[in-house]
Amino acid sequence: MLPFLVPRIFRPIMIEAWELSNQEIGVAFSIYGISAMLSYILGGPLADKFKANILISLSLALTAFGGLLLLLNPSKIFFYFTYFYFGVSTILFMWGAMIKVTHEFGGESGRATMMGLLDGGRGLTAACMGMLLMFLSSKLIFDQMGQLEYAQILNQVLLIITVFLIVLAVACYFYIINPPSSSLKKWSIAESLIVLKRSETWLLSIIILCSYSAFKSIDLFSIYLVDIQNLSSVEASRLTSYILWLRPLGAIGFGLFVDFVFRRFNISRYFFLTLLLSLSSILSFLLVFGPSSSFVFVLVLLASSALFAFALRAIYFSVFGENETPSHLIGTTVGVVSLVGFMPDFFFGVITGYFIDTFNGNLGYQYSFAFTGVLLMIGSLCSLVSLNKNS
Repeated sequence: MLPFLVPRIFRPIMIEAWELSNQEIGVAFSIYGISAMLSYILGGPLADKFKANILISLSLALTAFGGLLLLLNPSKIFFYFTYFYFGVSTILFMWGAMIKVTHEFGGESGRATMMGLLDGGRGLTAACMGMLLMFLSSKLIFDQMGQLEYAQILNQVLLIITVFLIVLAVACYFYIINPPSSSLKKWSIAESLIVLKRSETWLLSIIILCSYSAFKSIDLFSIYLVDIQNLSSVEASRLTSYILWLRPLGAIGFGLFVDFVFRRFNISRYFFLTLLLSLSSILSFLLVFGPSSSFVFVLVLLASSALFAFALRAIYFSVFGENETPSHLIGTTVGVVSLVGFMPDFFFGVITGYFIDTFNGNLGYQYSFAFTGVLLMIGSLCSLVSLNKNS
């Protein structure tokens, strides 16, 4: 929530308060991606060895400490360091454990539903938090002299999220139900090689990479609305926070739908992955021409792109059953596919930030959305290959 929700909603305010550029924020995401990639591969085996409630609670507590660091009004270097720290705190202990415990309790017929509930619940929390933060920030938007107090707004936002994470860490320790002990086995290099040798692992890795790029493109919406649609920073942040409410709808609704069709008609979840990736690619290319259309049309494109990106997150981790991944290697498999799949944390922000800062006006955003569309096309092709293999 700290490394992603804040820039997703308050990116224009961050730029003003901390004197950052779009490319510098992209560099911070790349630094996060570097530490996250190391954490994915190391955190997978941890999830196969230790209880989920301990790992997740520890992750939340460490991330809350990172929020306290940002309250120091960081310099650029310290801002980069904090994002490197977030890559460790949010991924190493949490990610593999969270996906594994969700997968285990979803069972064969309810995995997409459980993954949808996981991501939808995260999205609902983010949307509620975003609305709360926007309400509070609107109360602070002008000081007595009528000047924008961006630093004050950010400090209030960071403090609220930090306290929330501390409370959540305590709750997770006591209330998360751990997977059956049979799924916790001694990790070995020989066992991990089974994961690395499977073509399904690498196809899924590329699919997640392309799907996650669509999710990352949502980070551009608020600054796009400011630069191209001529909204104010506060209006753009508020509108983006509204779009985040589509996350529980897309993730939970589509997860339920896919599992229903899977149980009733035995249609592979890969079919829906292929369809969603293809449609998302089309939407990205339509956004390239968005500014020449009405604002309502552009808003529909942005909302639809976000909805499909959220729906994808309910599915791409639900296909382990179709790939016949052993239960005691799910954590390790999650680590491997996440290492590749979440590489957009490393490169997406830098590339799109470069496009926006280098090419004036709408051209930079056209390159950014076209870049996303090409990645989604690649993902749809890989998903089609996986569909044929499982058929």
